[in-house]
Amino acid sequence: MAALSEKEKNRKYRESKVLLIDENTQERNNIASRLRMQGISVDSMSSGFQAINQIEHTQYDLIIVMRTLQDMIESEIITLIKSPLNESISTAAMIEDVEPTTLPNQDNKLEAIKVISQKSRTPKVICCIDKLDSKYVDEIAMAGADCLYQSRYNFNEILKAIDKILF
Repeated sequence: MAALSEKEKNRKYRESKVLLIDENTQERNNIASRLRMQGISVDSMSSGFQAINQIEHTQYDLIIVMRTLQDMIESEIITLIKSPLNESISTAAMIEDVEPTTLPNQDNKLEAIKVISQKSRTPKVICCIDKLDSKYVDEIAMAGADCLYQSRYNFNEILKAIDKILF
């Protein structure tokens, strides 16, 4: 796969919607500001429950969990994000319920699938951890984290992880 040009990379950043979850206000604001300087649209939350509520109302491409939160551990929030129960209705049922007037081609079920999958896609999750204990890492991986790394507040490492997920 060919590397993206800087122009293509910047376009992809501008099209991406990221949710940053960290209870450390100063670090959360610092990382969010630096991501915005890259052109990435960022929302930030300080708790797992706030984040889950936000995810129910906003479609994200990527969610970054920076640390264990007071209200939830990493594996809990990742499980909730990745849970198929978060999708209110199955794709098959949704296809039958799609109003034909909302589709560019009224008779095309593949277009319906495309429209629905865009609305209900599961975001990718990057989890930043303090320790590399194998049981802890396995627990986070089993919850469905797409990328896991140890350097929690190293912005260059966060950006590399974002690039790995988005490109």
